[in-house]
Amino acid sequence: MPAASLKRDPIPETFETLEELDAFWSAHSLAAYEDLTHVVRVQVALVAEEPGSMIELRPATADRLRRRADERGTSISALLEEILELALPE
Repeated sequence: MPAASLKRDPIPETFETLEELDAFWSAHSLAAYEDLTHVVRVQVALVAEEPGSMIELRPATADRLRRRADERGTSISALLEEILELALPE
């Protein structure tokens, strides 16, 4: 039987708390609402929460780093690590 023809409760427009959201989805199967789903693509950047781990760059500098990293087939982070290792020998 197609999911759209199953008897189901409407999904609330909003949830006031995470607990309300959890209670709803703990009592309902996503399979009953599959016809309302769609594929999404997301990109997530994980950032260390250690104080001082973030640096700010001028946009022009960031663009140069991005281009150089692309030319070398590496990430900006890896390129910066290499540059800092050369600039800050032990």
